[in-house]
Amino acid sequence: MSVSAIRNLARNLPARLHAIAEEKLQRYSDREFRQEAKYHLQLMQKVKLPDEEDTLDLKKAEIKTELEIRGKLEPGYDPEKLQLAEESWAKRDQLSEIIQGMLEERRRDWHYYEYDERAALMYMATRLAPNYASLKTVMSEIRTLDPDFKPRSVLDFGSGMGTTIWAINETWPKEVTEFMNVDISKEQQNLCEYLLRGGKDFGEPLQGVFHRQYLPSSNRVRYDMVVVAFSLLELPNRQLRAQTIENLWQKTNDLLVIVERGNKGGFSTVNEARNFVLDLSGYDVTKKVNLTSETRPITRLDPLEAHVLAPCPHEFVCPRALMPSKKRMDICRFSVPYVPLEIGEKRLPTMREEFSYVVVRKQPHPNQVSENYNFRWPRIVESPQRRGKHVRHKLCCPDGTLTECVVAKGRYDKEAYEIAKDRRWGEILPIRIKNDVGTKNSRLLKSGSG
Repeated sequence: MSVSAIRNLARNLPARLHAIAEEKLQRYSDREFRQEAKYHLQLMQKVKLPDEEDTLDLKKAEIKTELEIRGKLEPGYDPEKLQLAEESWAKRDQLSEIIQGMLEERRRDWHYYEYDERAALMYMATRLAPNYASLKTVMSEIRTLDPDFKPRSVLDFGSGMGTTIWAINETWPKEVTEFMNVDISKEQQNLCEYLLRGGKDFGEPLQGVFHRQYLPSSNRVRYDMVVVAFSLLELPNRQLRAQTIENLWQKTNDLLVIVERGNKGGFSTVNEARNFVLDLSGYDVTKKVNLTSETRPITRLDPLEAHVLAPCPHEFVCPRALMPSKKRMDICRFSVPYVPLEIGEKRLPTMREEFSYVVVRKQPHPNQVSENYNFRWPRIVESPQRRGKHVRHKLCCPDGTLTECVVAKGRYDKEAYEIAKDRRWGEILPIRIKNDVGTKNSRLLKSGSG
């Protein structure tokens, strides 16, 4: 695909937002700022989930296995448990130090990132365009799947510079009357208001836009859409992520939208949240998250009073999560082109942002309440391969499996073939797949039924 064609597909920032942001960044276009911004971007792209006690135990076991293979440790020998003779204490202590040292090198700790004004601007310089592109893609998919849905109120947890507001207003113009933004960073809140005011630091209160640093404890006020985008990875542990998701789930009347970067940490976070919400809704797709007695009891819905709107066409365990963890394929992610902001550099190329997301609706799936509802269409989860008169798609299917199918021009009718040929990564494939498992036309890759 040509560069011009990619640019035409790009989710560009709204012209007004683009102009305001670049004007602000012109004051910080020196070489030092550009280098810091690029370094900041690299750090954020490498963010992973911090280790929990169970993952640390697994890493320690892997280290001991490695030492056994290298002949540094006798099989079954555990320097922390075995009672040794006095002359072996030094060896035991030495091995314990080696194991602990290797563990410290591999452990992932949580780090709190505090935004001052300069850090907030670096975040805007590197993340405003890709964050908007990802969110606009997700919002457009919601509108495509449910044209009748029009949010009137939105809660945005970890709202940052207000990218969600722009993406929603571009998707549903003049529909939302209340945006409740929750972000602990005052600098990010100030930047959000600056962008919404058209480049002014001060002015009249923004109509329908409210800010607070922490989530309200009460669930009496609920919102049509609750969004948490690029924020869950910033929470220190699984326990707090589960508490936050449960809190946000109770605050929506309809949709919970979760978006993270399309790397292993981002996908793991989205999948963890997806499973937790489905567990709360009676699906039992995974092990329950045990909240401590210090937290309020979990409020569970009646069974099956929720469903995944996108991207999954099912409520089973994600088949990607069941694949070997060392492979890149185990990440369910999607891709969108975008044009980055200029930071003292001209003619920047179009870039691609990969993201993972899930949209859960607090309603039974129509298939559960109406016999006339068509079954759910599979979703394309990798870039299609087009060869001659056929196209090959990787699909996530309604039965919870990951399937590869070939739509050939001579095997399907013309309309179905044209649809399959034009569909892109991330879209649904609205045709009946001829499921010839074991033939070259359709191959089952992985069963994910729960």
